[in-house]
Order: sequence, then C-alpha cells, then structure tokens
Amino acid sequence: MKPVRRSGKSIWACWNRVSSRLRGAKQVLLVLDFDGTVAPLCARPGKVKLPSRTRAVLQRLTRHPRVRLCFISGRRWKDLHDRVGLKGVPYLGLYGGERRPAGVRLNEAKKLAQQARRSVEKRLNGLHGVWIENKGLGFALHDRDASSGNRKHAENLLHEALQPFRRHLRVIENQRGLEVLPRALEDKGAAMRALLGENYRRDLLPIYLGDDLSDESAFAALRRGFTVRVGPRARTRARYTLRDPEDARDFLERLEAELT
Repeated sequence: MKPVRRSGKSIWACWNRVSSRLRGAKQVLLVLDFDGTVAPLCARPGKVKLPSRTRAVLQRLTRHPRVRLCFISGRRWKDLHDRVGLKGVPYLGLYGGERRPAGVRLNEAKKLAQQARRSVEKRLNGLHGVWIENKGLGFALHDRDASSGNRKHAENLLHEALQPFRRHLRVIENQRGLEVLPRALEDKGAAMRALLGENYRRDLLPIYLGDDLSDESAFAALRRGFTVRVGPRARTRARYTLRDPEDARDFLERLEAELT
C-alpha cells in the first residue's frame, strides 16, 4: 500500500485539539510499533533496547484504568515480548499475524520460506553490507550498511530467487530493507481492524504510533482516533507526526498527564 501524497502535521502543533480529546476519552486503545517508534533503531536488530524512561511510562500506562496498551511489530512474538518486558500486555508479532508462540501454525509456509531463504543466501554469496535475518516463518534482507549498488543488486537477487514462491510468499518493504513472509499472514491494517473489533465501544479513542512503511496499512485502517508517524517528515497516511522515539516518549508522558 503506497502512502498518500501528504505529510502529517506535528502533533504538538495541534495539541489543544489532541488534549481535549484525550481528557474526554473514557477509554484509550494505545497501539505501538517497537523499532524506530519507542526504541531507537540500530544497525543490528538484536542490539535494539527500550530506553528505561520509556519503559517506566509504559509500565505506568499498563496500570492506568483508562488505557489498553498493545504492541505490534515485524519481530517474532517472543522477541518482542522479551524486549518490551511488560506483563499483561498483548504482543502481536510478525505484523500482527502472531499473538503468542503457538499463535500461528503455518508449517508448509514455513518450509517454503526457509527454502526461499536458502536460495537468496546462495545468490547473495557474501555480498558486502547485506545480511539475512531468519525469522522462522519468514526472513528479512538487511541492507542499510550496503552501498547503493550492492543494495540494488541484493534486492534484485532476492526478487529473482522468490519467483518460484510467489503464490505463497510476499515481500514487505520497510526502512531497513525487505522482508519475506507467507501470504497467509495479514498486515498491520488487518491486525488493527481486529483489535478495534475486539475492544469495540463507542467511547473508545484509538491511538496508533508507527515509523515504517509497514505501518501505513494500520494508519489507513484507523478512520478515527489518532495516527502518528514517528520519524523524519515523509509522505504518509498518518494524521500527525513525531520526530523520533524520544519525541514519542514525551508524547506518552503527556498522554499520561492528560488522563490523570
């Protein structure tokens, strides 16, 4: 899904309107992406950490009677759960397709994804600045450290290797590279619609924060409430923007204050 040709407004420039709606909300559904949204990006996903001050405000929000907190990420369920470390919070891994370790049983798709991964790795053959992250049900091509020539070459090789698997696997583009997942796994937009259905009440105020192209489907799915893109200004379906994960933490603290 391509973002529409507009840039969201800074949420701070519209704070009076936002504040009024927060204070009047009976219940808030707060849905957060992880990497690049509440946790600063790292070249290696395994080194990403949630800042202690951000964890502290999130911990307080989990105890707030008017807040329902949820995380959604391209990471696997257990990885997301372990990095956030908050109890009693729903974690939706693999873009919403995995809610718990046994939440998705796609054995045949997993076999095909692993076959495709091996085919891609064979073609890449140690291409400098490019590496593959195995996610079990899928895999990610990381190329942020590669030259523009190597990046383009790697992505072309990936698409070539995936030709025999197109019926069963799809490619998701994000800021860190390309990700390959089973077509049976839905996107964040579908996950957001499901969350809204599960938590439906007329006075619910939904809020979604994300930083990546994979979050655009969730921005589009959320017709009411607040959608916020975290990161440099870019074309997006989100209504509002925040600069970076520190700015997102400030927003969470302000949200907590408004709900007091």
